Amino acid sequence: MRLFLAIDLDPAVRGGLIRLQARLRETVAPPEVDLRWSSPDSLHLTVLFLGEIDAAALPGVEEACAAVASATPPF
Repeated sequence: MRLFLAIDLDPAVRGGLIRLQARLRETVAPPEVDLRWSSPDSLHLTVLFLGEIDAAALPGVEEACAAVASATPPF
């Protein structure tokens, strides 16, 4: 499975990005540009892309993430 670590966005930030995305969709891109728009529900800030991870390694990844998260103050 493909995994990444991400930060969920504040609703106000998400709303601003959704409005910006809507405005950008109205622009005309050259035909050679392959644009794919993200769903507003999936907008996030990727911190680290882990790539393909075997399902057997998932418990270790979860444990490492929990350890880092518990030692990191909210921001």
